[in-house]
Amino acid sequence: MQTKKKKRFTFLLMFFILGLGTHITAEEKVGGIKINETNFISQIPETSLDLTNTETLIRLYLNSMYAGYILIYDNINDAFKHAYSDFNGLRELLTRKDVGEKLIELYQRADPQKSTDWKLSWEPKEYDFTFSITFIEVLFAQEVIINQLSESQVKILISELIKKNSFYSLYPETYSLLCKQYNLYSIVKVIVSKEKDNSVGNSLLNVPEIDYLLKTGKLLSSDVSSLIIEKAQQFLNTH
Repeated sequence: MQTKKKKRFTFLLMFFILGLGTHITAEEKVGGIKINETNFISQIPETSLDLTNTETLIRLYLNSMYAGYILIYDNINDAFKHAYSDFNGLRELLTRKDVGEKLIELYQRADPQKSTDWKLSWEPKEYDFTFSITFIEVLFAQEVIINQLSESQVKILISELIKKNSFYSLYPETYSLLCKQYNLYSIVKVIVSKEKDNSVGNSLLNVPEIDYLLKTGKLLSSDVSSLIIEKAQQFLNTH
């Protein structure tokens, strides 16, 4: 019982830290408009949404408590639905036609060998928190973003997801099973969503553990990890 309480406290603490992540000083701007307060942004002013560029929207989301919903909800799909409902910045972000392109650019630059905190300066800094990359990967699992991607972008993304996954395995003391399973979740989502009739996607959907992963974001067994990576490599080789 004590272990469960400690685990829950750890996740709540992470959630609190995330909630402190997005601050705007009087000198900083969102979409070219000065924010005159220094406080946590729970919402982006409606008058600023259209003027806020896509990269800034991504930064605001990654450093907000809403991205951290995946740490406190049991189901990743429920977590994202609540984040979408609660944060106008995420709703706006998913309407942007360049969000997939911008996310891939950021994801390629993110170095999983370092703990990174993407502050509003957009400069990666040493920081004892590793979920920023995971938050990006969860965004890649959203249909609206997947549908934006061209065939070449999908291949770039799958390759980068596989690359990041290998780093997670090399640094288990930094990247938990949670990080790895959301990476695998995103790989499967991209493969089965982009081409619903492809043989690789169909073979994945026939695995009960994969069906559970897609519904919850959780792995029933770590044994399925190697299968997903194998199928992802096969997908790349046949497209």
